[in-house]
Amino acid sequence: MASATLEPIAIVGYACKLPGDVSSPEDLWELCSRGRTGWGPTPSTRYSKDAYYHPAPGKHGCINTEGGYFLHKDPARFDAPFFNMTVQEATALDPQQRLLLECTFEAFESSGMTKEGVAGKDIGVFVGGSFADYEVNNTRDIDTAPTYQATGCAPAMQSNRLSYYFDLRGPSMTVDTACSSSLVALHSAMQSLRNGESSSAVVAAAHLNLTPDFFVTMSNTQLLNDAGKTFAFDHRAISGFARGEGAGSIVLKPLNAAIRDGDVIRAVIHNSGVNQDGKTNGITVPNGRAQSDLIKQVYAKAGLDPAECGFSECHGTGTKVGDPIEVAGIHEALGAGRSPRSPLFIGSVKSNVGHLEGASGIVSVIKAAMMLEKGMLLPNANFETANPNIPLNEYNMKVRNVLIAMIVTIVVLIVMIMMVMAIINVIIIRKLTT
Repeated sequence: MASATLEPIAIVGYACKLPGDVSSPEDLWELCSRGRTGWGPTPSTRYSKDAYYHPAPGKHGCINTEGGYFLHKDPARFDAPFFNMTVQEATALDPQQRLLLECTFEAFESSGMTKEGVAGKDIGVFVGGSFADYEVNNTRDIDTAPTYQATGCAPAMQSNRLSYYFDLRGPSMTVDTACSSSLVALHSAMQSLRNGESSSAVVAAAHLNLTPDFFVTMSNTQLLNDAGKTFAFDHRAISGFARGEGAGSIVLKPLNAAIRDGDVIRAVIHNSGVNQDGKTNGITVPNGRAQSDLIKQVYAKAGLDPAECGFSECHGTGTKVGDPIEVAGIHEALGAGRSPRSPLFIGSVKSNVGHLEGASGIVSVIKAAMMLEKGMLLPNANFETANPNIPLNEYNMKVRNVLIAMIVTIVVLIVMIMMVMAIINVIIIRKLTT
């Protein structure tokens, strides 16, 4: 089935920087294909884990984990002259903005576009962003706040900085819907491309854990697990999630324009959708019915058959409550007619790089696009046996822990990201066929 009204959107370039010494999509593929992770102890450059650690979650002023998924590169390292900045400007610049500049430059390179070539074009910029540790740190003592604090850390500047540096004239916005931020930004970019507002679009996101503040508040509300590791769908997922950090950027074009321009098409996005959980048992508790309803709606509007879906890249934070509800929702939407011979494979890149919160979705999209491009299903790291509350056999689902070739010609991937405040976003991606 094919939709006559929704123009497919092509991913023509991408870049990322992630835990595990990942500085490119190829590095991410190497990390994931080998089932490795970027987990490590909390770097002393962030905060003293010994000063804050306490094993009891909920103890005020303390953090119940001693590690997480951190970038190997020091976020303070930045080539200010390359981006035409003075030392004074760069000092005030949120390192998340620095990562966005670097990743977007590389994403344009990946797509065959140059800085001179994109200047003055109606290219939109859509950035997903949530927390801003650098601003918190800079304003502890207002007397010592940097001169350019206002422009260096304002959320709007995460997108506006990219538009300014590359001289992009399309829409420019920063979206904050917490964990789904980058996918809601992607949804907005697709709408802008389809209505002719933008000829191309950059979708990007960055997240850094620079201070103990948000670790403490999340630990106090028992959102973090003790190990600081992601065990998506696994029997060890008995509490909260594990924080990660990094950045990603992708370049989008309408499919017809990408074909006309001779672009390398990494993958094609057929549709996306956003909804909200509404009233649940708690403001952080997801709604499986809302998830399944959205998946069905997005497939129907795209004119695609849910039975075609061979793999679902899930939110998969490895939480006691969230994982079972999410998997049940996916089964409700995609499980009809499946058998042990044709299971739905599920996975989560958070098992490799942790939960990047506002930037988590963009990493899932890059992983999904690479799987389609290479024709391989990536394994899920940190998976032993299924969470007892996730009946994989009954659902005819599988979690792979080894790299395998795709067993169908066309695999449609769903990326479903659910934020703490329960926004749900669904993206349908598939390989370009000619």
